[in-house]
Amino acid sequence: MPGKKALWITIQEVANKARVPQATIRHYTEVGLLTRRQLHPEDKIHHYPPDTVERVRTIRRLRKNAFTVPEIQIYLTCQDPKEKGQMLETVRRRQMHRLTLLLGELLGLEIQLEQLKEQE
Repeated sequence: MPGKKALWITIQEVANKARVPQATIRHYTEVGLLTRRQLHPEDKIHHYPPDTVERVRTIRRLRKNAFTVPEIQIYLTCQDPKEKGQMLETVRRRQMHRLTLLLGELLGLEIQLEQLKEQE
């Protein structure tokens, strides 16, 4: 039964098991990536479903791979493997474009430095 306290875990347990600060769990909750529940109205402690630890790990992997919060929300709720693959490809292409632009900037800086060196 989902309301049983034993099945739900505290923010501290999630943070410890996922090896992230509690602030990360709070942030993910605030932006809608995680859900929590107050099991008893008088209880000020919020609890998370047991699958939250793995969900946090997934979110961290996606963030490290440049997924935006809205993209993560879609990815986490998506059931279609083909659609997930398309999302991964979209993010990969965006990252490659970003890296190409950065490389262009670096090459431009290299040229400028060479020009400055020649002026000395």
